[in-house]
Amino acid sequence: MMLTRDPTAMRSNGSSSEAADENKDEFSRQLCDITRGAVKHIVESGSGTNVAFPILNNARALAEMAYENNRTEGAKPVACKEGCDWCCYQRVRVSAVEAVSIVNYLLQMKDAERRAALIARVRELDAVSRGLRNDERDALHVPCAFLVDRRCEIHEVRPMACSWYTSWFVEECVIRQQAGIAHSKIHADPARTVAYDAVRKGMVEGLAGAIPGAGEANLELIAAVADALDWDNPESEWLAGKPIFAKAHISKKGD
Repeated sequence: MMLTRDPTAMRSNGSSSEAADENKDEFSRQLCDITRGAVKHIVESGSGTNVAFPILNNARALAEMAYENNRTEGAKPVACKEGCDWCCYQRVRVSAVEAVSIVNYLLQMKDAERRAALIARVRELDAVSRGLRNDERDALHVPCAFLVDRRCEIHEVRPMACSWYTSWFVEECVIRQQAGIAHSKIHADPARTVAYDAVRKGMVEGLAGAIPGAGEANLELIAAVADALDWDNPESEWLAGKPIFAKAHISKKGD
């Protein structure tokens, strides 16, 4: 699927700030609409229970395509690289479909020892991080349960927030992580934020429209994965409307 507008329209071209904002808003609306339509198509053409992976994979690909076609002119190259884990010490917001995809990925691991170790890490982190505010989670200085030897063990199905979160200056990330203020603003291409926000919104809205009760979006990563692991068939029960994430929501007080 392609955007119907000029894919370069978000780039800086000397136009007024108001015109730029209008371009950004229109771009976001179209991208959100495209994502909603893609989710509807996947749900209607799928097997009925195996939709989490396809929806998340499509959304990530669409966000990356939109970003690559709309990178800010003159933007610096991303400093992030393999083994760079300074941002992996904070609370991560996910939607239900992201959490289900991660649980599916864990349960399908052929290496039973690796799977058991990761699930144990999830349980351990959940025990000390559930319900914490952003600043409290940052202050723990404890890495994500899926970070092993400075590499993400679920990189293939990592949350959209992790795909979006990039930086131009690794020095900023180091300082913030060491100071326990990882959620502070970092310098990165705003076009990436626009693309990922629009796609994530469309993904959640599309799910909510296609499958009643499946469009939950305000969940904490570790709590959501831990709770889903308590169910026999997480994806099927989530799609059937079971409250598998009822206790994993991020409260307004915790934002």
